Amino acid sequence: MKKILIVASIVLLGASTVHADEVDELLAQADKLFNELEYQKAIGIADQILQTPNVPPEKIVEAYRIKGLSLSGDDRIDDAFMIFRRLLAIDPNYRLSKDVSPRLAAPFYQAAAIAGEEGIVELVHIEPTNVTSLGGLKLTCHLKANPYNLVQKVRMRYRTPANDVTGELMADTDGKKGPVEFKIPEEIKAKALLYHFEALNKYGGVLGRAGSGSHPFRVMASEGTAVAATDENANKTEQEQAAAAATTPPPDELRDEDKGDTGKPPYWKTWWFWTAVGGGLAVITGAAIGISMASGGSDTYTYQIRADLEH
Repeated sequence: MKKILIVASIVLLGASTVHADEVDELLAQADKLFNELEYQKAIGIADQILQTPNVPPEKIVEAYRIKGLSLSGDDRIDDAFMIFRRLLAIDPNYRLSKDVSPRLAAPFYQAAAIAGEEGIVELVHIEPTNVTSLGGLKLTCHLKANPYNLVQKVRMRYRTPANDVTGELMADTDGKKGPVEFKIPEEIKAKALLYHFEALNKYGGVLGRAGSGSHPFRVMASEGTAVAATDENANKTEQEQAAAAATTPPPDELRDEDKGDTGKPPYWKTWWFWTAVGGGLAVITGAAIGISMASGGSDTYTYQIRADLEH
């Protein structure tokens, strides 16, 4: 009961008192209140989570779930239906637990029947190519849909591979879908940049991403001077060409592998080896003929001689 009172006081104080790292505990408290049929209190905490900046999409979906079921339990069916439509616009594959009461779950399944009608929050980005400089580079992210005007801003977060430069850029969507453009600051002199995009609600909660902090997009500025297109090194820097040269085997006329470590031809390439082999073949052939004649028969004998020329 003490924890519930603390959470209730947080709700009354306003969204500024809640931080993203407190969301898990608030979700657990809201879920507990819902199971205790304290629907209004559960709705209040869910709203608090929904108004907290930097809450990840999966936590926003859970807050919508608790709020929708609580509204349904409070017989506010139309409101529950709209909340579930927002939930499914973020995660169209979401499904309620099978132990949820069919009466409470009815608005969810009504919303699921028309999921995607208003579109789904989705950001799409294609990494640029043939970049000569990162400073001043323009990157475009496409917001494919903006259901219920949920997405109010798109944020681009970037960093260098060594994390010595980090930053973020923000762009308003005005509640519309379409391309959103970002310009990397001119002072960025790095040769490579890692970045991703986030669709935000009006409170700064994250509704969707293109890329992520752990799986970012990457853009690199090209180096060196281009050479003739017919040259296989046309798109390689001097360092890359040197590395390739160090690992590329020499042409046949420069190889020295047949001389072994001594610098002399191997034994199977000497005249005396083949003279000996020839003499041996003659002896074996004569012996074979003698055996055939001595046997007096007409049977044919086949002898196979193998010379292993490997070291």
